[in-house]
Amino acid sequence: MTNPGRLKTPLTAPLAIFLAACGTRVPPPLPEASQAWLVLVASGTAGSAALDRLHASGWTAAGTTSVPGMFRLQGIGTPEGEGVMGAWCDREHPIDTGHLRPGGPASRLAASAPVSGTATGTPWNMALIRAPEAWHRGHDGQGVVVAVVDSGLDPGHPDFAGAVDWEHGHNLVEQEPFTDLNGHGTHVAGIIGARMDEQGITGVAPACTLRIIKVLDQRGYGHDHLVMEGVLRAAREGADVINVSIGTRLAWGTPEAGALTLAWDRTLREALRLGALVVTGTGNDGEAERTSGWTHLPAARPWALVATACGPLMGQDPARLAPWANHGPGLAGVVAPGGGLDRDALGNPRVLDPGDLIWSTWSREAPSGATWQGWAGTSMAAAHVSGAAALARQVRPDLKGTALGDWIRATGLQGEPGSAPLLRCDRLDGPLQAPRP
Repeated sequence: MTNPGRLKTPLTAPLAIFLAACGTRVPPPLPEASQAWLVLVASGTAGSAALDRLHASGWTAAGTTSVPGMFRLQGIGTPEGEGVMGAWCDREHPIDTGHLRPGGPASRLAASAPVSGTATGTPWNMALIRAPEAWHRGHDGQGVVVAVVDSGLDPGHPDFAGAVDWEHGHNLVEQEPFTDLNGHGTHVAGIIGARMDEQGITGVAPACTLRIIKVLDQRGYGHDHLVMEGVLRAAREGADVINVSIGTRLAWGTPEAGALTLAWDRTLREALRLGALVVTGTGNDGEAERTSGWTHLPAARPWALVATACGPLMGQDPARLAPWANHGPGLAGVVAPGGGLDRDALGNPRVLDPGDLIWSTWSREAPSGATWQGWAGTSMAAAHVSGAAALARQVRPDLKGTALGDWIRATGLQGEPGSAPLLRCDRLDGPLQAPRP
């Protein structure tokens, strides 16, 4: 076996820090424009009656969704009334990858130097979670399906040879090809399942099967209901683990936040019922959940395994918690490598050492055109956890859904009291008894 953690070819990428009228005649007012809304209704006959009333008042069907009790309707005004549990205007609510924002909501953070590693050549992130120890014991994710709900994948990338089940892939983004035009999805997928070969990087679960569901466009933006659709398609087609390294930041207590909270609850609970574990990240706004006036979905919901990030500064203290990650009591279930960043005088994140970042695969169809690239974010932390979940599922095939997430937390390395445990792949086959699902 080759050294499974060593970077076999130099990784290079360019530095890019992305993360009224006059006269006497006045025309009559135009009618308000018709808009598409996502509407959540009560279960059973109450929900059916609510839909009948909406249709009778002029609302028409504008598409289907997989979320229980959620419908896409077109009309004027706001859909409301008895039996309507919540609604939000689809056209007005984009979502993104929640990355660090030094230059705005669509910014990216990358670096140009090769990753630094340990004395044995293992990248710091894989050494921290003890992934090589798990590989040497034969735990590599073989036979486990991990769905990546994101911006797609570079289909010809050399680190994914034989890794992807394209038959069960889905592109939910209109007017774009399946290819990853953003880079985020390819980066996340590489952390999870890049193959153990003679080039590039090795993922946490290098023998797992990846399924790609594209829900984000080339900007890294999409729509909430399509992300939920992607999660449920993956669960219904038998995925064991579903990585959702994306999220929505909403003002806490607003009707929109309430509607999306309910929609995510229904989505995540349905995925768990089908036996899938959904993994997501806390987000990177550096905010306290709710007390800051914001909520972060789906991270704030109890039905997913939520990762927060850690990373070194100048190669030191890799288990250091990321100050830019969102936080709050009970928000994070596990700590995993997300990259190490400092902040400048204005509070913007900056790279002190490119080796502090998480290096992974990149889409050659995305900006920079690199094959591998360094990045930072709780997206990367979630990807490490999804890879570890594949290892855990291989070790404990009797565990799925909630029980699988509980096992990952229980086998983590507990740090300070009250903090989430640090992900440890070498403990996933330990003697602990998993909590009941």
